[in-house]
Amino acid sequence: MDVNSLDLKKLRKDLDDYFTSAYFMVSKFALMDMVDVQTASNEKLIEIAKKNKFDLNKYKLKEEKKLISKSNNSKKDDWFNNPLI
Repeated sequence: MDVNSLDLKKLRKDLDDYFTSAYFMVSKFALMDMVDVQTASNEKLIEIAKKNKFDLNKYKLKEEKKLISKSNNSKKDDWFNNPLI
């Protein structure tokens, strides 16, 4: 999977939340995984996500988002694309 086609910021946050929960609920050893997630390179982050069975399709960037981020022409959000609605 191409590193540039994923929202790595969201993936890193979700993995961090996942291991934080594991730390408090299951095992204190999850602290090491939390540190790994926070310091991992983009490629290593994807490996950690795959190892923990994260669905990387949820983190794929939409083509429109890539174009907007490259051009930086528009800063407004399109509420029609809001995943929470």
